[in-house]
Amino acid sequence: MTVDGAEVELNEFTQRFLANILMGAVSSLKGVKPSWKRLQIELEMSPRG
Repeated sequence: MTVDGAEVELNEFTQRFLANILMGAVSSLKGVKPSWKRLQIELEMSPRG
């Protein structure tokens, strides 16, 4: 995982945890084939205030 250009290491538990959450969310979306292979996410936070 990369945050503001810096690599952040994730232990195996955290990797599996995040992967399972994302796989469940994506698999439940209409129009996503059950055979999907790759997920790419990029988030940009808006300024808080």
